[in-house]
Amino acid sequence: MKINTALVLSALFCSSLSVSAETVTGSAFSVDPPFPFENIAPFYKADQKKPERSTFIIENQVFLSNDLGERQAVVTINNSAASLRMLSGRQLMAVFANGDKHFPQIKNVKILAGESVSFVFNFGIHRFPIMFISTEN
Repeated sequence: MKINTALVLSALFCSSLSVSAETVTGSAFSVDPPFPFENIAPFYKADQKKPERSTFIIENQVFLSNDLGERQAVVTINNSAASLRMLSGRQLMAVFANGDKHFPQIKNVKILAGESVSFVFNFGIHRFPIMFISTEN
């Protein structure tokens, strides 16, 4: 049975249930409410950091946090290239509500041509929530 990833992630957006994933500290993650993406301008004097160019497209993103300020994201990524590509942490970047930008802590992963895959990325501890995750195409 094939499950539509978009439906599953949409259900997570609407849910306020705790996620059963736990960290080393043992604190459960909760789904953060979605942020409205309309009319977001760049932050004043923002860090000029950008993700490395890639063929990856973000199809969906759901943000998670816990009481300790740990930030994670469930991200569905599509490899739009016509061949296998290697996803690295420098190709994705989270932008936080205070304008900070961070790359996820991941190992390189192979993604087949045209394949869509979901990952849980860790962005460490941060006082502010993640607003969005970006790629550079």
